[in-house]
Amino acid sequence: MDRRRRTDGTAVVFATHEINSVLGPVDRVLYLAPGGFLIGAPDEVMTTPNLSRPYGTQIDVVRVGGRT
Repeated sequence: MDRRRRTDGTAVVFATHEINSVLGPVDRVLYLAPGGFLIGAPDEVMTTPNLSRPYGTQIDVVRVGGRT
């Protein structure tokens, strides 16, 4: 998909519940949560403070072996 996107200059939009499989090739993430949404680069969105806010509780983002 990423090769096609770059070659054709198009956007690709898809939904997933398994974020790790797409964090490598994506350049932007729209993260939907009960208390709101976050949008930005994966490293900006997928942080402990950012994910804790829309859930209203402490969410610990842990990176191990290249996975979030």
